[in-house]
Amino acid sequence: MIMRPRHLTSWNQVKEAIDLLQKLNHTAQAVYFPLASAMNYQLLLQSLSSNLLKEAQKFTDYNMRAYFVRKINKTFKNLSQVEDPKILETGIKKNEELLGVLTRQVTLNNIYPSGKSVIE
Repeated sequence: MIMRPRHLTSWNQVKEAIDLLQKLNHTAQAVYFPLASAMNYQLLLQSLSSNLLKEAQKFTDYNMRAYFVRKINKTFKNLSQVEDPKILETGIKKNEELLGVLTRQVTLNNIYPSGKSVIE
């Protein structure tokens, strides 16, 4: 047996209250889910940025290391200001590909190291 709340005097009021709660729930989802996805994108960008920077620090050549650190910082500074999810998804995909390329380049750079530069 379904019991109605005591402060509602009729089943019509119960139905109206349920409808209102459902409308509020849909409104809340429309507001909070894009915000949550934007926050997830920012967390994903931070994680990807730190992974790229860690990988860039593995270069033995100073010039390549400095170049990639500069490039990564500039790219993620620009991406952190973007709010469009489609652009963020594209940027994340490109930078995930860059992480793979960077990993392979670090491996090659460590297999065939160059001489020390004057700066080092």
